[in-house]
Amino acid sequence: MKLCIVGFLFAFSACFSSLALAQTTQEYSAVQNVSADAAGHIKVETLTNIEPNNSYDWHIHSYWENRYVTEGRDNLANKGITSVSTELNYENFIIIPWFAKGINTDYSEVNLNIIYATVLSKNLELLSGYSAIASREESSNAYDNEVSLELIYSFAQQVQLISSLYYSFDAQGAFLDVALNKHYQLTPVLQLDFKTSVGFNTGYVADGHNGANHVQFSTNLSYSVIKNMQLYAYSNYSFAINKDSNRYADDELLQDVFWAGLGLSYQYR
Repeated sequence: MKLCIVGFLFAFSACFSSLALAQTTQEYSAVQNVSADAAGHIKVETLTNIEPNNSYDWHIHSYWENRYVTEGRDNLANKGITSVSTELNYENFIIIPWFAKGINTDYSEVNLNIIYATVLSKNLELLSGYSAIASREESSNAYDNEVSLELIYSFAQQVQLISSLYYSFDAQGAFLDVALNKHYQLTPVLQLDFKTSVGFNTGYVADGHNGANHVQFSTNLSYSVIKNMQLYAYSNYSFAINKDSNRYADDELLQDVFWAGLGLSYQYR
């Protein structure tokens, strides 16, 4: 089953990437801005109009969060995390090194993300990626390699349906996240996003239960301080689904949890 998931990831990526190159690259060559969020996962940053993009740009991001929550789990037991990442975009390729450090805890993590982004049609985009991950906690080191696929379908009125699938070679399992995002441009410099997502575990959290995992609600407010600089303030609430810590050790970290954060982004063109 797990080998089938890996095969599906690569076959799906190759199929759609070749289709896009053959049919749509000339007409739709730009993609929406993406970055690594405070948990190191790839996220869509802003909605943009599709237009030719034959140059490169470079971003730098920094985040602070009062908890480090991924897959609905409070990984550092109420402790916060800070992170910084850089993002180099050239046409359809994106490289994002990401570094994070725990607050008041001996935890650090480094990710290197390499992404190929393709516009399949006017409303549909595909991101396929590879991530090398190294983490350290209390003198214990861990390493992993992941592949990921993200499909983004944009509706009218700036609504997106986002499906993210990532596979861990270390855990030999996958995690699926399906989200609906609504974007509001409140003023020329102020924008608001609401996101609702549902997560499904299939061996990615090795000692967690499989199936429906959590529901998460997120709110993000961003303010353009100057032309290429944005300040973020965001909050999240995650509800645990089917938690069973008596049978699954990693379900102990699966909680109904609220957390918030601040971020700063600067873009060079």
